[in-house]
Amino acid sequence: TEVWALTHHPKGGVWVGTNKGMIRWLDGKLLLEGPRDLEDAAVICLLYHQNRLWAGTDRGLFELEENGRFVHRYRPPAEVGPLSTYDLLPFGQGLLVGTSLGLYDFREGRFTRQLPNAPFARIGINSLNQDPQGTIWVGTSRGLFGLPMDSPGQHIKVFGREQGLLDETISWSRALPDGTLAVGHGVGISLIRDDKVISLTHAQGLISDETNHEAALVDSKGRLW
Repeated sequence: TEVWALTHHPKGGVWVGTNKGMIRWLDGKLLLEGPRDLEDAAVICLLYHQNRLWAGTDRGLFELEENGRFVHRYRPPAEVGPLSTYDLLPFGQGLLVGTSLGLYDFREGRFTRQLPNAPFARIGINSLNQDPQGTIWVGTSRGLFGLPMDSPGQHIKVFGREQGLLDETISWSRALPDGTLAVGHGVGISLIRDDKVISLTHAQGLISDETNHEAALVDSKGRLW
């Protein structure tokens, strides 16, 4: 079994998303298996939002109660192709959903295409993250894109090899307390601040240059794991 996603449970422990459904883990023990409706699904991302647990999977988007009880399954529009939902981000009263065909806004049971003319509109979205300044960072297989949501008139920021990244297949991004944006990709980690890029690889002490989907955490002391 492969672990692909983690999220805290409001009453303790964590929900664990795997390539074969979900489990709840508490104090080092398996406390509860997830709903049978997901037992054959690869759970790629998990998010608590508006008193619901949302699971992005290779079979679409699942809505669950806080205790993990199945509520509903939502399929992305047919135009998307594959059913996979790769990442989720709170977006107003709904969710911003990363798919194999760009971004969608999901609310009240419906998917609505977002930014159809953006440079990432027709490619797969690997990761979503919003920094304290309101910028939404969209990680793709063709680089990292920053959407200044608090200043809609600004241009989309782009980071790829031309801007100093060693690799354009983005696994995750995380905002650090000092304003630096840490980005994981296929050749280690890049630190971006004031549009300048510093690279960290195995040569600088990383155990491996490989980073995995959403496998990063900034702890309460501002340390990146």
